[in-house]
Amino acid sequence: MNDELKIHKITLAGLVVNLVLALVKALVGMVSGSIALIADAIHSLSDLATDGVVFIGVKFGAKPADDTHPYGHGKIETMAALVIAGILVSAGAAIAWKAGQAFIAASSVTISWAVLATAGLSVGLKEWLFRKTLKVARQTHSSALKANAWHHRTDALSSLVVFIGAVAVMLGWPYGDQVAGIFVGFMVAYAGLKIALECFNELGEGAVDKGTEEHLQKIIGKQAGVAAWHQLRARWVGRGIVMDVHILVNPKLTVVEGHAIAEQVEKAICTGMQRAVNVTVHVEPNLPEERVRL
Repeated sequence: MNDELKIHKITLAGLVVNLVLALVKALVGMVSGSIALIADAIHSLSDLATDGVVFIGVKFGAKPADDTHPYGHGKIETMAALVIAGILVSAGAAIAWKAGQAFIAASSVTISWAVLATAGLSVGLKEWLFRKTLKVARQTHSSALKANAWHHRTDALSSLVVFIGAVAVMLGWPYGDQVAGIFVGFMVAYAGLKIALECFNELGEGAVDKGTEEHLQKIIGKQAGVAAWHQLRARWVGRGIVMDVHILVNPKLTVVEGHAIAEQVEKAICTGMQRAVNVTVHVEPNLPEERVRL
C-alpha cells in the first residue's frame, strides 16, 4: 500500500468516526443542556473540516516536480496543516467564549449518565484514532496528517475534560460543566497554535529537527571515500527533505571517481532516510585550505 493510500484510508476512518461522534454529542448535549458537550460536538465538527483539508492537501502535495515547481508540491501539505491549525484556533476560541458566557450567566445544567457515557465513548474512540493516525503520519512523513492526528488527541482530551466537568456537576459543583467548556476551548486553541508554529518554521525555510540532522550526519560520515564534510543544510518540503552538503575527498582522485563517491553519498542518504530526499553533494579536495572550513 502506497503512502497516499494509507493516508486516505486512515483519514476516511477518522471522518466516519467524527461524523458519528459529532451527531451523538450534539444530540445528547442539546437534550441535557450540557454546554461542554455541545462545545465538544463543535470540536468534532471541526475535525470533519480538517479531514477534508488533509484529503486535498495530500492529493495536491503528492504531485511530482514539474517546470513550475522543480522541488515538487510538498509545501501544499504544509499549507493544509496550517489551515487545520487555523480551524483549531478559531474553534477553540469560540468554544471558550461560549462556555465563558454560560459561566458568567450562571446557567444551571442537569447532567445525566448519557453525558458521561458519550464523553467516555469519545475519549476511547478519539484516542484510538489519534494513535492510528499518528502511526501512519510517521510512516508517511505527512505534516498534514500529523496535524490531524493531534487534532484527534485534543478531541480526546477535551472529551475527558467534559467527563470530569460532568462528574463535578453530579457531585454538587454547578459550574463544572462551564469550566470544562472553557478548558476545552483553550486546549483546542493551544494545539492549533503549536501546529501553526511548526508550519511557519517550515514555510520560513527552517532547518530540519536535531534528530533528523544527526541521522544525516551519521549516514554521510559512514561513506567510504569521504574524508570529511561540512556545510550541511537541510529543510523540510512537505513529506520530503531538500538538502545539500560539501564532502572532502582525496585530491588525487579523478573527476569520475569523485563523482562516484558523491553519487554513493546521495544514494545512501535517500535509502537511509526512507523518504523523498532532494540532495545535492558538492565534491571538494581534502586540502588544508578546505579543512579549515569544517
